[in-house]
Amino acid sequence: MSGMGRTLTLALAVALASVPGPGASARSLASLGYTVLRWLDRAEIVRHDLSVEVDPAGLTARFADDVTFVSAGAGDLYVLLGADAVLERVSGPEGQDVAFSRAYGWLSLPFAVYRIASPGIERGREFSLRFEWHVTPGTVRFVNPFVALHFFHLGFDALWYPHMPGEQFFHADVRVTVPAGYRAIADGELVGRETVDGGARERFHFRTPVPVMGMGLAVGRFREAAAIEAAPGAVIEAWAPVGWISSVDRAARDAAAALGFFQEKLGPLPVERFYVAELPFPGGASYPSLYGLAYGGDLSFLEPPDETRWDSDLILAYLVAHETAHKWLGGMVGTPVVGSAWLSEGLADYLAYLALAAMKGEETSASLLYAKAYRPYVEGARGRPRALSAVELFDDDRDVLYQKGTLVFRMLHRRLGDEAFFALIRSFIHHHAGRVVTGQEFIDFADAFVREAGAAGAAGVHEPAGLRAFFDQWIKGTQTLDYALQVLEAGEAHLAFRVVSRGRLVEPGQVPVEVQLENGARLVQWAGLDETVTLELPARPVLARLDPDHWLADADPANNVWQAP
Repeated sequence: MSGMGRTLTLALAVALASVPGPGASARSLASLGYTVLRWLDRAEIVRHDLSVEVDPAGLTARFADDVTFVSAGAGDLYVLLGADAVLERVSGPEGQDVAFSRAYGWLSLPFAVYRIASPGIERGREFSLRFEWHVTPGTVRFVNPFVALHFFHLGFDALWYPHMPGEQFFHADVRVTVPAGYRAIADGELVGRETVDGGARERFHFRTPVPVMGMGLAVGRFREAAAIEAAPGAVIEAWAPVGWISSVDRAARDAAAALGFFQEKLGPLPVERFYVAELPFPGGASYPSLYGLAYGGDLSFLEPPDETRWDSDLILAYLVAHETAHKWLGGMVGTPVVGSAWLSEGLADYLAYLALAAMKGEETSASLLYAKAYRPYVEGARGRPRALSAVELFDDDRDVLYQKGTLVFRMLHRRLGDEAFFALIRSFIHHHAGRVVTGQEFIDFADAFVREAGAAGAAGVHEPAGLRAFFDQWIKGTQTLDYALQVLEAGEAHLAFRVVSRGRLVEPGQVPVEVQLENGARLVQWAGLDETVTLELPARPVLARLDPDHWLADADPANNVWQAP
């Protein structure tokens, strides 16, 4: 397909997406636009050498990026850059101007697609181009990096450096020039700081390759808090915004605890120094990376949608645990910008609850999981939800990634048990480090791993042949599971019941039924589907609850409870 033909294809696809239709509100133009961009001719970016000058008080930011490509031997290049940036110039290695044009920049897209004149480089050969652009408040349409007076931040959602649709890892160096009294906090290791006229220049180097969405940058008036030893050889640096009340000390302690948990369960990281920086974002926000975490603003948006007043320290710990999990899933192993959000967010969120259980106690973590994931999933299941594999981070219904996504990985944990579950995730990360991996590749790997390793989970069963069907049903399908507790007879000292299925999906193995007695005692009885269970008890049963710890994504838990009249 010619360059003009591809441009027209992109224009047509975006135009079609703008026509209202069934489910249009739940599917954003950004998802479609990024997907269509993959159809265009492309090369592969293997290195960024970025020079950035930021003046937060003057509200200006200028960028120059010497980008190294590997040619695909095609025609013109198509490069993506955030819609808030104004691309000023593209030049070759000798400083000669290279023609470029804005191939597409639909108003609803958070990025623009630029067509760069063909460099005429043989397939497989490296070549470089310099991109120069700027951002000011007047150019901002989506993500304003001037977050507060004296503070500037660019995260992955700003798409703030040139991207290609073939999302892979690259090498990078970032040099940031800031005015006197300001500090740059960026991903990578700080390897140099020099005084320049009116300020300082700091250089950040990436020892390991960076995933396509793996670089963030903050500039502001920061105060360095006490560093915390997170694990043997690992240190977390904490940075608080000057002039603002800060929770960064607590966040750094939580990050240290989460880091220790994940290193034990998932293996070590390739870097030893990390940062946690709080910024006065106008709304709540967080940006994780292999090297650090930038967060701040009003984090109440993370609280469960109920009337409970949740402890802000708990919500902060949950946020930190989730973002710390992304050091492994996102930092060490990348996932595509579009197409596998259920893996990156669903798994990171479930891992966060496991870390939170170690940090704050199992009961506290279970309560938050119920309120944030289980109950909202049940409410959403009453409608017409899309398949989890179809939902993207850009989409209006993205919350389901953190609800159903969390519960799906909890059910996988139930199937495999602790040892095999963590062994699977650890092995997956080890075998795919430094690569961008799709959700389907995870499914294929999990299927092969479980078939070879064998596992017996909490349900006391192992059905390796059923694992692929599990993902087909829960990730690619929309059907639901609905178990019900039927009490057949209840007396002064006995209880007879049966667990039945009223939904389309079932999970293998027995399920627990907790029985509460009048004298306050509790017991747990395991039961298989359609199995009649009769219990002789030391006191009158007053309450019975199926799956009390919510291991199953049951779409109608109201029929899981029996209470004596």
